[in-house]
Amino acid sequence: MEIIADLHIHSRYSMATSRQGTPEYLDLWARKKGISLVGTGDFTHPAWREELKEKLKEAKSEYIIQEYMAGEDFDADVYIDAISNEAVAVFSKKKIETRIGGASKTISFKDEKLFAFIQNIVKRFKFYGPVDMDFFYQDGEYYLSEINPRFGGAYLHAFGAGVDFPKMILNNMKGITNDPIIGDYDEGVLMLMYDEVVITTLDQLRGDYND
Repeated sequence: MEIIADLHIHSRYSMATSRQGTPEYLDLWARKKGISLVGTGDFTHPAWREELKEKLKEAKSEYIIQEYMAGEDFDADVYIDAISNEAVAVFSKKKIETRIGGASKTISFKDEKLFAFIQNIVKRFKFYGPVDMDFFYQDGEYYLSEINPRFGGAYLHAFGAGVDFPKMILNNMKGITNDPIIGDYDEGVLMLMYDEVVITTLDQLRGDYND
């Protein structure tokens, strides 16, 4: 059975969202767009949580409830070749700091187990081009949190570390299949967002601090 879902959604209590983001309007517009499953983002906001408890208890359909995950939060920028339909690039990073829903400080790492998990995920969906994936790591296992079929907000980190998605897009536009370069980057590369984006390595950062 095919289900069209939107699991990455915010309530009207988030920044830069419509005040009409009520359960009723979310349901209405989901139906108009052909979406049959809608997530309940911002569920930790007390006012939104109380509203959901009040308005969803009368629904007749079954709910899908995500288990609470207390593990570490990771992110991966993935490029899925538009010709081979395979993941040809993966850049994984650990979130050090998150602001307003987005990662502002991250550090790159490599894990073959995560790379294999991502390749397995890609085989089950029909995505092309840049995809942003979020994961939880708990009890020695990776759990997929969400998939966004677009450039991730922190893709600058991957680009700064040499993982060039725009080049891959141009190759596909020219009919060229990209060669796999999964994990072809350095570990310990940091992205630090302040008013500007800083791409550096852990050793360089320590050196600057000691100087």
